[in-house]
Amino acid sequence: MIARFVRELGLEKTMFEAAHPDVLEWYVKNYGPEVNLFIDHSQIVQLEALRAGIWGKKSLWGRAVTYKG
Repeated sequence: MIARFVRELGLEKTMFEAAHPDVLEWYVKNYGPEVNLFIDHSQIVQLEALRAGIWGKKSLWGRAVTYKG
C-alpha cells in the first residue's frame, strides 16, 4: 500500500507517520534518507543520525548516507 502511494503521488509530495523506531528505520531503509516523516519530538536525534549514516542496526548501517556540500 505504501509503495502505491509513493508511485501515485511521488515521494516528495508524501509524508508518512513513523511512531515506532523500527518503522522509522524501515522508511529510511526503503525510501532513503530524504523521506518525509512525521515523528515524535523524542525521535529527532535518531532520525537525523539515521539520515547521516551514524546510527542503525546491521541491516541499515552504511546504506543510508547523504553528503551535502
